Amino acid sequence: MSIVSQKRGGLALFGSPIHAASHRLRLVCQLKDQEIDYVEIDPDNIPADLIEINPTGRLPTLIDRDLVLFDERVVSEYLDERFPHPALMPIEANLKAKIRLFCYELETNWYQPVDQLQHAKLTPAKKKTAQKQLRESVLLMSPMFKGRDYLIGSEISLLDCCVLPILWRLESLEIDLPKAAATIQHYMDFHFAKDYFKNSLSKQEAALRSNA
Repeated sequence: MSIVSQKRGGLALFGSPIHAASHRLRLVCQLKDQEIDYVEIDPDNIPADLIEINPTGRLPTLIDRDLVLFDERVVSEYLDERFPHPALMPIEANLKAKIRLFCYELETNWYQPVDQLQHAKLTPAKKKTAQKQLRESVLLMSPMFKGRDYLIGSEISLLDCCVLPILWRLESLEIDLPKAAATIQHYMDFHFAKDYFKNSLSKQEAALRSNA
């Protein structure tokens, strides 16, 4: 029996041990503390039966009985509604819209250069350009971190789940933050010490930082 067929009766998340998008959803799953079966998939060798139900071959992929989802924003909001406690989206419509907008922008300005730096064969010049783009994009958000443990509201949200996997990867991508970004460092230290974050890491991800 195929690995997908074995999981079709329940809720299963298929993800990569190295991609930030999969880390993002593992973090959501940890915060929900639910029985969500996580299946680690080699992104360079995706099983044919997973391709059959998700022709894009995109990871992460969520299967909930007959439902198949594969966009990380869609999956994260689905999990938040499927398991409403603790809520990772505020009830206010304007704050929900802000979180969705920020996540959309981060997927372009943070996730894309990270994917290039981690998984593409870049020339030194292109690598430097991607590092510069990512560093500048992170620093541009620096005011949002000032005096905050959570980016929006008084509890962790889907926006934090989107931000944290990228911040975890900065050191391994040779991106240093200046002393002026102490607010970001405080935010990182606060969350990286939490069990929900530690438990969201794959073995490969845990090795990305020297002090992990």
